[in-house]
Amino acid sequence: MKIRDFYDSTADSYDDRHSKNYATDKMRNFEKKLVQKYDFGRTLDIGCGTGAHLPFLENAVGVDISSKMLEAAKKHGSPLVQCDAEKLPFAESSFDTALCMFTTLNLINFNAAVREISRILRPDGVAIASASSVWDRHDASFAKKLFWTESRRKN
Repeated sequence: MKIRDFYDSTADSYDDRHSKNYATDKMRNFEKKLVQKYDFGRTLDIGCGTGAHLPFLENAVGVDISSKMLEAAKKHGSPLVQCDAEKLPFAESSFDTALCMFTTLNLINFNAAVREISRILRPDGVAIASASSVWDRHDASFAKKLFWTESRRKN
């Protein structure tokens, strides 16, 4: 099954299913604190899914490969675009920040996605990515990954 098909088929139950998972709840709370802490400027939320981060970003565009996930994300009111992270339909240097939470595990061509993220970021832009999974039961390792990202942003 292709990634798009998988997420299209699970979009209706995605939020409910993950809201009952302790590890996901911990990760989402940590992410919420992170995105509320900074002014990220114009942000591209890559793999936004149902839009969990969009309410906390003032100037964001959400992108996802799944049309069904984007339908669920509409409730947050942010602009949304259906696309592949490996072929982003945006001009060069058009975003201050690229947020990529959990999406990295679903990329077919990671290097192509990194090139696209680099292309759409302004020269002083910042990419924040997580390689953690909702199946990662080691909350401490997830917190360390995000903390490292956060501390790098301060420097």
